[in-house]
Amino acid sequence: LPDSLLDARRARVAAAWSLNPDEIVLIHAGGLIGRPGGQDQCFPFRVHPHFRWLTGVAERDAVLAFDPQEGWSEFYPALTPMDAVWEGRLPLGRGRALDALSGWLE
Repeated sequence: LPDSLLDARRARVAAAWSLNPDEIVLIHAGGLIGRPGGQDQCFPFRVHPHFRWLTGVAERDAVLAFDPQEGWSEFYPALTPMDAVWEGRLPLGRGRALDALSGWLE
C-alpha cells in the first residue's frame, strides 16, 4: 500500500481515539495457534484486521503502537533462519525490533 494511504488511515484513527497525552494504544498482529494434538501443526495464520489495515502488513507476532506525543511505531520480531527455510519469510526492512518494545513502553 502507498504510504500516503496508510498515513491517511492512521490520521483518521488517531483523531477518532482522541487520547490523553498519557495514554497509548497497542495493536498486536496475532500469532500462530497450535492445533490440538497436532504437536508441530498450527492453524493458518490470520493477521488481526486492525493491524493489517493500519500497516498494510500481515506479519505475525508484530505490534503497532501509538503514542499521542510520539506518533506511530511498528515493532517486528527478528526472523530466524528456520523462518526463511520453512516458511519463505523475508525481513520487511521496516520498523523496530520487537525486543525494543519493552524499552519503548518505559
